[in-house]
Amino acid sequence: MGTIILGSLFILYGLFTLYARLTGHVSWLKKLPAMQERFGKKWGNVIHVLAYTFVPLWTGAFFLFEYFVNHIDFFCL
Repeated sequence: MGTIILGSLFILYGLFTLYARLTGHVSWLKKLPAMQERFGKKWGNVIHVLAYTFVPLWTGAFFLFEYFVNHIDFFCL
């Protein structure tokens, strides 16, 4: 059950950052300005999209896939 919850939370967070980026609500993305300052505007955006959008979406999809397809619950002791 914990795998479903955690996978869903990862996907929701990834979708939230994607929504904020696509609708222009970049003020919701608190770490983006620091990344842009440190790595430059282009690479700061690239790193932020990878770390806060693609990785959570991929991780959430992986957790849900493992639970529903392979019947693996990572948090079942």
